[in-house]
Amino acid sequence: MAFCILPEMKILFDNGAANNYRIQSYSADSFTINNERITSGILISAKRLIPDWPPQTMADLATQHLETIIALEPEIVLFGTGKRLIFPDEMIISTITSRYIGVEFMDTGAACRSYNLLMSDNRKVVAALLLQGV
Repeated sequence: MAFCILPEMKILFDNGAANNYRIQSYSADSFTINNERITSGILISAKRLIPDWPPQTMADLATQHLETIIALEPEIVLFGTGKRLIFPDEMIISTITSRYIGVEFMDTGAACRSYNLLMSDNRKVVAALLLQGV
């Protein structure tokens, strides 16, 4: 298994599971996932990619947005909050943790890298990623 972040924010990761969704790169206005460029916030798990996830900013994030995440049955959810770390309202955190799901908030770049690592380790991870000037 090899992992490297190049200066242009490409993510190189080599570890089987070719059918899984893998984040190849990210920029201020897009994600590249399995050679597809996506220009919106996304939900991603090993087997599901949901583009155009409704919240555009952390301020837009509401409990109803969590239903799709919870339906994916993750062990952990990684929230990529944009260029900088932003914490949501406590109700968002408690809605997830009350289901015995781990949750982490980090800048989107860190969330992309963490997602790839956890997914390659066969963890049931979902990343909820916002662009916001990554």
